[in-house]
Amino acid sequence: MSFHNNGTIAVMYHYVRDNKLENTLNLKSLSIVNFKKQLDWLEGNFKPMSFNEYNKCIKENTPFPDNKFLLTFDDGLKDHYDHVYPELKKRNLWGMFYINSQVFLEKNPLAVHITHFILDKIGVEKYTQLIQSKLEKYNIKLEVSYFDEIYRYDDASYKAVKKIMNYELDYKIRDVIIDELFYDFFNSKEHFCNDVYCNENEIEEMIKGGMVIGGHTHSHRVLSRLSSKEQFVELQRSADYLKNRYSINEPIFSFPYGHIDTYNNKTLEHLHELNYHSAFNTVRGATCIIKSGKYELQRYDTVDLYPH
Repeated sequence: MSFHNNGTIAVMYHYVRDNKLENTLNLKSLSIVNFKKQLDWLEGNFKPMSFNEYNKCIKENTPFPDNKFLLTFDDGLKDHYDHVYPELKKRNLWGMFYINSQVFLEKNPLAVHITHFILDKIGVEKYTQLIQSKLEKYNIKLEVSYFDEIYRYDDASYKAVKKIMNYELDYKIRDVIIDELFYDFFNSKEHFCNDVYCNENEIEEMIKGGMVIGGHTHSHRVLSRLSSKEQFVELQRSADYLKNRYSINEPIFSFPYGHIDTYNNKTLEHLHELNYHSAFNTVRGATCIIKSGKYELQRYDTVDLYPH
């Protein structure tokens, strides 16, 4: 894959950790060593784009420069404070960090991460069996459909269970099932949040250290599955939290899951109504506002880079 002379390269990260030290041997993450190597590669081949440059391109609707890079980090994970932030500061770099307001307003972890950490504990086979037993309990039959680009880095078994939990199940039932599963493996939602996500003081420190904080919706649901009103509430609650807690009036944004099927024209309208600054999806490609508009900026996954 060639990255040069093709606009700015925005890279998306999630978990960055030492799985052995964290005792999460089956969690799909980027090692700290390989994260540093990726930064070495990016700095050796491109120049970092400043937020002022980024903001200028968005505000003036002008092309992003070639051979520059941006760093984006989804989900507000504790990894980002513990491992990412110190490394970026050391290199005089900055990143965009997208957080979900539910974690902070309700001390309630996101279903997507509960799934990840249960999968880490018991593996996909046993987790799938648990889900199937819950579906039988609630007399639910599902036929899983596939989108080629969704979970493109997972094998078929992981794709199937993630599609059920995030795309197929009615959210009310999904949340009941996730709650039941949570207490089979964990004791406290507050403790889980403290272990998995940055806290507000850490986020404040990151802001003071030059990082940019943005929204990732309230509860990390697939927006295109929601009504227009429900989408607006998801986006509004996130924007209100960022404004009230951190005085961020024009937040950046990234779409949960991020494939083009996970949002629609109503989503884009609401982002505009709520004065969001710009938004990234997960479509692979160079960041180019002329091609995609400021609310559908493209980015590469860390897996697209070497090493991973």
